[in-house]
Amino acid sequence: MKQSETTDIAHRAAIEWAVRLSAGTSSDEDLRQFESWRGADPLHRRAWENVEQQLHLFATVRERGGAVARKVLTAPNESRRKLLQGSLGAIVTIGFAAYLVRQTGLLDSLDPDFATGIGRRQHVALADGSTMMLDAHSAVDVNSSSTERAVRLLRGQLFVQVAQDVDRPLVVYTRDGSACALGTAFCVRLSDAGSTVAVTHSKVRVQSASGDSLIVREGSVARMRRESVCLLDTVQADAEITWTNGYVTAVNRPLSEVIGALKPYFRGLILLSDDAAALKVSGLFLLDDANAAIRQIAQTLPVTVTYHTDYLIRIAAG
Repeated sequence: MKQSETTDIAHRAAIEWAVRLSAGTSSDEDLRQFESWRGADPLHRRAWENVEQQLHLFATVRERGGAVARKVLTAPNESRRKLLQGSLGAIVTIGFAAYLVRQTGLLDSLDPDFATGIGRRQHVALADGSTMMLDAHSAVDVNSSSTERAVRLLRGQLFVQVAQDVDRPLVVYTRDGSACALGTAFCVRLSDAGSTVAVTHSKVRVQSASGDSLIVREGSVARMRRESVCLLDTVQADAEITWTNGYVTAVNRPLSEVIGALKPYFRGLILLSDDAAALKVSGLFLLDDANAAIRQIAQTLPVTVTYHTDYLIRIAAG
């Protein structure tokens, strides 16, 4: 794993700990687990110090029962709400510091050729005549040579319609492998589960970093990981690209996938419990109004949605 990836994971964990400790329900065991995590790796300690420095919220949480942590964790409900609103409001005002480092992709690439912000899709016309659409919070590098047209997906997802060039195939690279166009239109999405390739016209050769490969034909979807490639029989390619029209399509899909599609459109943090993540959901959910989509989910599934602020939402089963 690259240093940038391990740093990103550590920063994400540090931010999740900050949110967890700020919720006002942390137990002694939670604090012990936090100290265990922080002390387990120098990278964890540096990530926490970075978050701590940027947020100015848990400056004394190093010592169990520190004054700032104790004030937040033990305040009466109304007082705690005001404390959290003030502190989290400051976090949002300054950009949610370390969280936005990940959100803006600074750990993926310091200077991508094309990048989109939260809630913004973008059409891109490439020099070879191909057209590409980037989803919100996505970034790519483009590098054409005499032998290929290379597009490196650094984060998020893209949909590309490929101009024909028999001498220079268009290849989309991700951390998991590559997708080489043998036709004209396909989508590639990065997620924690790997790289998803959905082919809407002709076919694409998908090859993992380990060399495992297969041909994905029109209408099919494949999941590519570093070590393998497999078809996803229960997913249709057309449903995978509805984001280009501003909505996510779900047919008996895990809630985690729908929330994952909404996150690039929400200016804050959505926390999803494991039990809620596994719930299956069906429907059409607007991407450009993530809050409305979450209200729709709450009406559809047995979940509890808690708004700590406009920028911090927790979703749990029950």
